[in-house]
Amino acid sequence: MIENKTAFSSFKFLVGGTAIAQAFTILIAPLITRLYTPNDFGVFALFNSTLSILVIIASLKYELAIALPKKTKTSISLVFLSLLFIVIFSLITLIFGKIIFNQELRGFNYILPNAIVYYLPIGIILTASYAVLEFWNNREKNFRLIAIAKAQRSIFIGLSQIFLYIINSPSLIISLLIGQFIALFTLLKGAKLIPLLRYINQKDLTKVFKKYSDFPKYFIPGAFINKIGCEIPIFVLSTFFSTSIAGYYALAYRVLTLPISLISNSIANIFYSYASERRRNKAENQSIVIKLVQYQSLIILPACLFLILNSSFLFELIFGQEW
Repeated sequence: MIENKTAFSSFKFLVGGTAIAQAFTILIAPLITRLYTPNDFGVFALFNSTLSILVIIASLKYELAIALPKKTKTSISLVFLSLLFIVIFSLITLIFGKIIFNQELRGFNYILPNAIVYYLPIGIILTASYAVLEFWNNREKNFRLIAIAKAQRSIFIGLSQIFLYIINSPSLIISLLIGQFIALFTLLKGAKLIPLLRYINQKDLTKVFKKYSDFPKYFIPGAFINKIGCEIPIFVLSTFFSTSIAGYYALAYRVLTLPISLISNSIANIFYSYASERRRNKAENQSIVIKLVQYQSLIILPACLFLILNSSFLFELIFGQEW
């Protein structure tokens, strides 16, 4: 009973933070869609899709193991190992990015700005590091901190999109990086990792690298294929049609996934933390999984049905006739 109350309290914090973030995004959406064109959104979507695919590989998925060890020392080693791989992968991306842009490949040179060579590595560091620290804070049950970071990210992205409008399309990309930096800084400051750095040594890093080597081996292929499947419409639409068409698709996809991101992602964060703890204590998780699926269905299905019946009218009313 106590565990259920704690989980529910954690759920309220995360859903509350996510709700604030999504509410702010929705409130400023009518303004953003009138400031930026479908082409601007298409360029941003192409960048974001590329970034989300590369982030899958950046940490080699070692962050997924952070919540599993009983010893804090082992988890800290996994955090540092993940961050180390992220930095290395970002540098590799920078080198290959400059080579690709020098070759004048369609889909990059003619669609994305040249500064993408530098935006992508920065985006990888910020986004992948945020994910690592989110898993660490999940382990430590710092759900309030995660909720605050989520809210800050959306608020600063939205405000930056407005104030950086003067620099046109790239401002959507820069706004994303600004919001991600603020959220990362919040998690880093609240995680209190500095005193724990004394636990890190080369021997432990080598040990966890070998012990949890199944994570990159089995999680990366599935996650990579899944992400490619989700993002491939953006690349196809941008290449064979136009970035404007990709922009229309990106906005529609973003709006339609709001009900899912509001509930499911928050539940997933809490479930992973508690499921990992129950696994360490040799307890079963099957009953919890079944209940979560039932609760999510009751919440999400009505929201999806409402959007299906009213999406055409709502899009024109909220986002303007151009959309």
